[in-house]
Amino acid sequence: MYTDNFGNFDDQHEVDLYQQMLRETDPAKQRAVMREFEKYVLDEQAHELFMLWQHRIVPHRSYVKGWKISPSFYVNQDLATIWLDR
Repeated sequence: MYTDNFGNFDDQHEVDLYQQMLRETDPAKQRAVMREFEKYVLDEQAHELFMLWQHRIVPHRSYVKGWKISPSFYVNQDLATIWLDR
């Protein structure tokens, strides 16, 4: 049993598909088994789905001006409008 199986589900068909996928040497057949595994795990038998969640904290000094805090790590990262008020 996998140590991070927090739902404690035992699904022998899932394990068999995974083992078949790992041991297949033909890339085309391996891809087909991988898609079958994905469909089975995520569509038919979705016991648990791990999702990441992050909370963005951006501390800065009071003399940093023009900083717009965005909810994402990827947008509004332009530093052209930031200045130091000292």
